[in-house]
Amino acid sequence: LVGLDGIIIDSNPAFQKMLGYRPDTLHGRHFADITYPGDLPKDTALAASLMAGEIDTYHLEKRYVTEDGRILWGMLTASLIRDAEGRPESLIGMVENITDRKQMEDALRESEERYRSLVEVMPDGVVVYRNDIITYVNPACIRIAGGKRPEDFVGRSLDDFVSREHRNLVVEQIRRRGQEGMATPFFEEELQTLDGRTIWVNITTNPVLYQGRPSTMVVFRDITERKQAQE
Repeated sequence: LVGLDGIIIDSNPAFQKMLGYRPDTLHGRHFADITYPGDLPKDTALAASLMAGEIDTYHLEKRYVTEDGRILWGMLTASLIRDAEGRPESLIGMVENITDRKQMEDALRESEERYRSLVEVMPDGVVVYRNDIITYVNPACIRIAGGKRPEDFVGRSLDDFVSREHRNLVVEQIRRRGQEGMATPFFEEELQTLDGRTIWVNITTNPVLYQGRPSTMVVFRDITERKQAQE
């Protein structure tokens, strides 16, 4: 519970334990004392909007500073308490400790960034899709498939690039394997490029997490010259 002047009036034992404070050392402090400086402007602005009656409540992921100086992430839900005459009296906040979740998100983001750096320089084409819609392509894919920029592919269906003759079979196989969370062995297939060519590729798929969501990664290598030499 925080007064209109920002001074902490009361708190429950769970919040005190979360930040490592005793009631006698927490109560009477300004909420800015336990807020990470970088998150203070947004928190203050939202609290001002709340007191002005512009919003009824607000939710904010913010960082808190514990008594021993550690940084924790909390999900704050703040509302206004009014007196009997309807005038603003204080603010009440509920805080959920989301530190573990944020750390997992950060670790996943760092992992994806490192992996993406590797994929960006691969000579093989890489496509990531979710719900049959392409969400990422690497530079090699753009070059091999006759595009000029990622936007030529992202947002389109995977079906658009599979030969019509084998489309149903191939797309269904890829889709089923993705749903089962299984990798597909390499197989040869014809793909349709954006510039109207038909190319042969050696292709495989693997389940991945992309942007924190289950997706499927397709990796393919252009083997058109080899196929033509065999004919």
